[in-house]
Parts: sequence; structure tokens; C-alpha cells
Amino acid sequence: MKSSATILDRVYGLADTGIKLGLDNMRRAMERLELDLSGMRLIHVAGTNGKGSTCAMLQSLIMRHTDRNIKTGLYTSPHLLRFNERIRINNDLISDEDIDRIGGKIMEKCRDISLTFFEFTALLAFIYFAENKVSFAVIETGLGGRLDATNVITPEIAVITSIGIDHTSYLGNTIEEIAREKAGIFKKGSNVIISGTPCNLLLKKEAVSRGARAVYSLGEDILLSVEKNGSFSVKIKNEAVFDNLSKSLRGAHQYYNAAAAVTALFLLDLPASPDSINDALAKTEWKGRLQYLNYRGSDVLIDVSHNTEGIRALIDFLRSKYAGKKISVACGFLRDKEYVSMINELSQVAEKIFLFPVTTGDRGLSYDDYNGNAGITGNGKVTVCRNFTEAASNIINGNGVRVFTGSTYNYENIYNYFKGEQVCI
Repeated sequence: MKSSATILDRVYGLADTGIKLGLDNMRRAMERLELDLSGMRLIHVAGTNGKGSTCAMLQSLIMRHTDRNIKTGLYTSPHLLRFNERIRINNDLISDEDIDRIGGKIMEKCRDISLTFFEFTALLAFIYFAENKVSFAVIETGLGGRLDATNVITPEIAVITSIGIDHTSYLGNTIEEIAREKAGIFKKGSNVIISGTPCNLLLKKEAVSRGARAVYSLGEDILLSVEKNGSFSVKIKNEAVFDNLSKSLRGAHQYYNAAAAVTALFLLDLPASPDSINDALAKTEWKGRLQYLNYRGSDVLIDVSHNTEGIRALIDFLRSKYAGKKISVACGFLRDKEYVSMINELSQVAEKIFLFPVTTGDRGLSYDDYNGNAGITGNGKVTVCRNFTEAASNIINGNGVRVFTGSTYNYENIYNYFKGEQVCI
């Protein structure tokens, strides 16, 4: 049997073909593989940000409110450290052996279909879930919605978490264009949940026009109330009320994600109480999102906010928790993101910003790329470092609040830098 490293090398090689949106390859491959997902209750989640957190909370909620012998699959992207993180059943990652076996099967049976990295990975997840007879599967889109590789499914519930400007070369240049692409996951007969977006009315119209069974829009059909002590309540139309809820994932934006996940749980008709919901949300982890490490007695905050909407959520968190405190930030971005504006916005809350190169194909940014960009002003607070280690040393040896942010590709460097000393809190 080929090692998973060999299989994954071939899978990662598919990324060199770039992003090719469309569903023809997936449909051909699924037919070739005789892949049938009809026995699963599917929940499809799209959005600019918050997809992964919402999926993680929903999986925890489903697991808490079903028997232990019921299996719940979770498919997300990207991973932070290991490819296996993308595909889980009841929180257990897919094994290297299963990646070998299923990956080899796909390569053999679909050798004449030019699959992309995302198509291959989605097929791997779908086969793994089908083989293990999962009862529920929570599926996160990779890019957009309408033409994303995952959009070959017909979900029982479709969720939109947020809409922001990102991936404009693929999804459009306006909020409205991007919203319509995300709305492509709405299917006839599906229940639709729309979280806090600037396009809720547009999305609701899209859902109705596509034959959605029912639409639940935050602020209209879903009422979210947050108390000063951090507890919150969710009222779903006139059908259900869940009071005195709490969550483990940090940040005000996570209230919206939690409300969407709780609403999905209700629509799955799984009996729940505030206590059982709190138990599930308390156990939810999603690393790299406002994650704290205790390093030699001091807190370090990690948040892989890789786009403008994410950076603004991080800034809101820093302002609410660390008003008046000295904040140092180490960050690195990809060139196809609005990195100049993100750096300049971070300068509003940071005393010092240390930029470092991100090396990943032609999307990376080098030392010279940062230095040569006159748009990066940062109010005189920005220092460009030669590498990640230099940036990390600068903030770790400083005082005050230390923050790592930027591309998800940074997480492995951060993990390795603190490996052996880190304590997650």
C-alpha cells in the first residue's frame, strides 16, 4: 500500500492546477464511484467567515443530542497542521490508512477526470462518510457556494454565516454578487438559515425563489439577545426559545454563529434544553480562532484572521478586552487578500506590528513585497521582518498583549515556535 505521504503528495500536487469552479467533474466522479449520500441528513454551510466555527458547534450539538452509536461527520477546510483535520467522524480524524485506501480508489477510478484539490478532498470525505454510514454530515463549502465542489449535495438545512468581500476574482466584486454565489447552496425543499449579513433580504428572496421549504433569518425569524454577563438567548420564530445559553468560542461574532447552530439543531428536530445545549457548546473547540496560549506565564493570542471581515472581528475583540493596553501584533498575509488595508486597520489598536513573509507558491508575500508597498503606512508602527522567527521573537520579548494573526498558513509556524511549551487555555 502506498503511504499517506505519497498519496497526499499527489493530492497536494492537484493544487497546482489552481481553482476551477464547476460541478461537472464532481458529478462525473460521483457517478463513477457509485457514491450515494441519500442516507445522510446533510447540513451545508457557506459564508465568508464563521463557517468552520458554526460547523464545529453544530457537530457538537448533534453529538450531544443523539445516541452514542449515531455517527456525525464533519468536513471543513482548510486544515491547520494535518490534512486529516478536514474529515472527522464524532471528532475522530480520518486515519492515514483510510486516506491511503480511499485516495487510491479515487485516483484509480477517476484517472481520466481532471480533479482539482478541492474536488478530490470532497470526494474523499463523501466516500468516508458513506462507508461509515454516518447519520448526519455537516459540510462546509470551500469557496463560494453555487459552483463549489461540495454543492453536489441536497442538504436538509443550508446555512449562510456571513457575507464579506473576499475571493473577488471568483465570486464577484460586490457584496450582492458574492451573496448570490453563496446562495447557490439553497435547494428546493431545504430549510435555510441566514445569519447576520448585510444581505439578509437578498438572501431570503434567493431562498424563496429556489424553492426553500422555510427560511429563518437572524433579526427577523431568529432573535438573538446577549446579556451583560455574556449569556445569550435564541428565539426561533414563535416555535422555540432557548434562554441562559453560554458558549466557549471567544468573540462577539461567535454569538451569531452559535445562534445559527442552535437553530439548525432545532430544525433537525432533536430535543434539546438550555443545559444540554450549554454542555455541547462548552465542549466545542476550534483552534486558531481567538485561541490563547500560556507561554511562560504570559498569554499569547492566535487568530488566523485572513480577510478584512476577520481582522475587524479581531480588532473588535481586542478593543473590548484590552482597552488601554499595549498590543503587539505579528502577522503575515497572502497577496490575493486586502493585506494593505488589514495592516493599516490593525495599526488602530496595535502599538507595534511586525510583518513576516508567507511563502506558499505564487500567493505568498516576501520581505521585498512588504517593503516595496507604499500603501502600508501603519501610522509608523510597522516593522518588516525577514522571517517568522524574527517577528515572533520581537513580540514575545516585548510587553503587553501579544497577538499572532493573518493567513491560516501561519498556524504551523506558530505551533512549531511554541511547541513543547504551549498550554492552550
